[in-house]
Amino acid sequence: MNSTTADSKALLLANLATSWSEEILMLCIIVPIGAIGIVLNLMSLRIFLKKSIRSTSLFKYLIILSLVNSIIALCLIFSFVRTPYIFYDLALSIFGRIYYPVILNNIILYFFFFGNLIEIMINIERALYFSEGFEKLKKHLLF
Repeated sequence: MNSTTADSKALLLANLATSWSEEILMLCIIVPIGAIGIVLNLMSLRIFLKKSIRSTSLFKYLIILSLVNSIIALCLIFSFVRTPYIFYDLALSIFGRIYYPVILNNIILYFFFFGNLIEIMINIERALYFSEGFEKLKKHLLF
């Protein structure tokens, strides 16, 4: 590595908001939790797709929620791209430059929003199932 490259690397790393310890934490906790999350969400999806419980509308919401959470967990697996102290060349690659501002910020934000909407629908569905005061509302809504 020549001195110009070393100087630019040192300058970039000095101006970052992260540190070496935060990147180690991300690699040791966030990435494995994302991998575990995608496995568990896909296992849940497989269970929810059984024909005996698939017809219940609550499980339709849970199927969508499992898919949304699987996509979020998949994006978290690739968060190692944001570690310039450890993977400097990967962080400055085209994929690294696109991943952080486009995928990590925007797409995960949209999926978190969609997942929260699904969870609101699940809570409404549970309230309708377990309350006796909403009989008229149950007849008019197609949940």
